[in-house]
Amino acid sequence: MKLRSFRLALLPAIFLFLAACQTTQQPDPASRITVIEGATVIDGVSDAPIEDAILVIEGDTIRNVGRRGTIEVPENAARINATGKTIMPGLFNLHGHIGMASGVGKITTPNGFCATPISIFIMASCTRFRSGSTTTR
Repeated sequence: MKLRSFRLALLPAIFLFLAACQTTQQPDPASRITVIEGATVIDGVSDAPIEDAILVIEGDTIRNVGRRGTIEVPENAARINATGKTIMPGLFNLHGHIGMASGVGKITTPNGFCATPISIFIMASCTRFRSGSTTTR
């Protein structure tokens, strides 16, 4: 019986986590072409960063990356100016304490917010995701 209650309590928590981390979705992302231009790209494979780079993204797939002038840019592409920004692969956080909290029940955070351990887990997970960690162990 306790396991069933735990599972039932876990479902809303998972839903809240997904809703909290959700970003605005485009109508048909598979057909959308986006070009990000002007950023410095650290691809994790090349010897040096690519300055003033162009990234061509089709749907959710990076189709091409290179220095401006060496990459063909589709005319129908949405453009994002990323001059002064750096683009790199997502980070793996191999030492995280997501949801670690002392005590049982409600916890008061330093700013006075009264939170349960699951809401702290959700907030910590979203913060890590927004800061570039795509995986936490």
